[in-house]
This record gives sequence, structure tokens and C-alpha cells, in this order.
Amino acid sequence: RQPGGLRWVTKGSTLTKVGGTSITADTNVASVIRALEPGQQATIAWITPSGTAKQATVKLASSTVN
Repeated sequence: RQPGGLRWVTKGSTLTKVGGTSITADTNVASVIRALEPGQQATIAWITPSGTAKQATVKLASSTVN
């Protein structure tokens, strides 16, 4: 199960932005997410496999992993 706003990002989608950071092939997405604070809102943008641009604003939770 995917957490929070990520449940709408379908398999095969391409992330294009997390918060204010554009995501490219060279971006370490985990580092971008770790730089955000729990409780902060961030906009996640992605392109679906069919080519539709989508976005969602999510409230970040704390992680028990990191």
C-alpha cells in the first residue's frame, strides 16, 4: 500500500516534481523527500503512462524507517 497522496500515482507513472524540486533521471528522490519536514505540505507532480499531467498536494508524515 502506498502512503498518503502517492496512492494516486499509478504504476508506470513518471515523477516530475516533489515540493519545489524538479525530478530528472539524475535526481535522488529519497534525498529530496528527506529534506522536507514532517507536517509540511508538498506538491507531487507526475505524468501518467497515458501522458496526462497530474498533481496532488500532500501533508508529510514522519517516518519510522529514517
